[in-house]
Amino acid sequence: LGTQAQQAQAELDKTFFLNFGKRGELKDQIKGLQKTADVKQKAADKLAKAEEKAAGELVKAEGKAAKVGEQAAKIEKEAADKAGKLVGEAEKSAAAASKKVEAEAAKLIKTAEAKAKALVK
Repeated sequence: LGTQAQQAQAELDKTFFLNFGKRGELKDQIKGLQKTADVKQKAADKLAKAEEKAAGELVKAEGKAAKVGEQAAKIEKEAADKAGKLVGEAEKSAAAASKKVEAEAAKLIKTAEAKAKALVK
């Protein structure tokens, strides 16, 4: 549009000043080209503002996503720690129960052996 307006302005400058019809058409053409350029510039400005706003929203969203990710990692770590403690406690309980059962079994075996010896005599 800029070159068209420049060409129209150059032709207007060359046109005889008393050629009112042609001069009027050229002036109208130049005004129309300038209006078109202004409209396109305003649209470009609005687009640039929208892009800036979208970029800002994207940065905010990425920040929130990072925070959520950090919170999720923290919760996951806490859950793993608690699960580890529970497993450890369960293993201790199982070991204690196993020892108790083994001790009782050993007593029963000794008692059974003693009874068997008594019966054999």
